[in-house]
Amino acid sequence: MKLFARKDASDSLPWDQEAEQALKSVPLVVRPMVRGKVEQSVREKGGDKVSLADYQAAEQRFKAMMSGKSMDSLKGKMPAKNEPGVPMLAFNACHNALAGCQNPLIDMEEWTQAVKNWADAAGISEKLRQKVQADTVKFHNKVKVSVSGCPNGCSRPQISGLAIVGYARPDFNLDNCVDCGDCAESCPDQAIIMKDDRPVYDPHACQGCFNCSQACPADCISLEEKGGRLLAGGKLGRHPHLARVVGEFASPRDAMPVIDRIVRDYLDHGLENERFADFWIRWNRRE
Repeated sequence: MKLFARKDASDSLPWDQEAEQALKSVPLVVRPMVRGKVEQSVREKGGDKVSLADYQAAEQRFKAMMSGKSMDSLKGKMPAKNEPGVPMLAFNACHNALAGCQNPLIDMEEWTQAVKNWADAAGISEKLRQKVQADTVKFHNKVKVSVSGCPNGCSRPQISGLAIVGYARPDFNLDNCVDCGDCAESCPDQAIIMKDDRPVYDPHACQGCFNCSQACPADCISLEEKGGRLLAGGKLGRHPHLARVVGEFASPRDAMPVIDRIVRDYLDHGLENERFADFWIRWNRRE
């Protein structure tokens, strides 16, 4: 499916004056795309002219699709001329501050800004852009970077090329344990089970939330450590792949050398037109 419905004026459908006026409320940067999508919708219904009702129906579908995404986010998903200055890292962070979420285990702004600062200092966007062997940079050419404050993963880290997920490690002091089982009942990952009326913790099953510490009435569980879990290689498409854990880091400073190595491996060894996640999967399957 083509993003823009018209190549020149001869491909355009006529618009009612009211519909044309309504279109002027759309920012210039996306107005050609909106015009093309509305006309495509009208053509699919067998129409030959865009009415205000056609525009309004398309506008409602568009707003539902955007779900509150910013204009910058939309612009980043649009095709762009392959020239210096095109941003090649597409960030997606959970909106815990806006939502009043109490779950974040890391400072979202600190981790996101650390990745951006590294990318700017190392000229990563320009180096990634130069790998694109086409006149146009499309969204799939970019490296998707997700930052999620907790294992709930609201920013979809599992399907991002690179992702950081906040985690915590519980520390158990069972001297005051009352054997109530509340910790086991509260764990969404069955990382705690009751055996002989005592809680048994499986660190391999634990995804690192803090449900157990909140549930314990005797305050026997504290959070031993907090940090960011780095994932890589997630994608959807024809051959979907969930991102795999690369490592756990107490701070952005600890994580950045690993992120740098992963991206530079892609820059140095990625095949022509190979997407980042496809490269990471191939590179880590080497014998």
